[in-house]
Amino acid sequence: MRTTVALDDEVHETLRRKAFEERRSFTDVLNETLARGLQSETRPRVLGAFTGRIHVADDFDDDLPEIVEALDEPVTP
Repeated sequence: MRTTVALDDEVHETLRRKAFEERRSFTDVLNETLARGLQSETRPRVLGAFTGRIHVADDFDDDLPEIVEALDEPVTP
């Protein structure tokens, strides 16, 4: 498939130089580079897990049922 894209000058020069050094076409090097980049994007990302506990201070003014109700309410920005 043919398409037109605008590449940064540095990206174009890097791909052009690699194609020249490997004696391959610019299109082959570009397609290989894009395919490798897309493969790394499809890997699931592991963000980690947070553990901890919520501590309500003894001097909190609200009763416990009011606190629980507030925690169940959806937060809107």
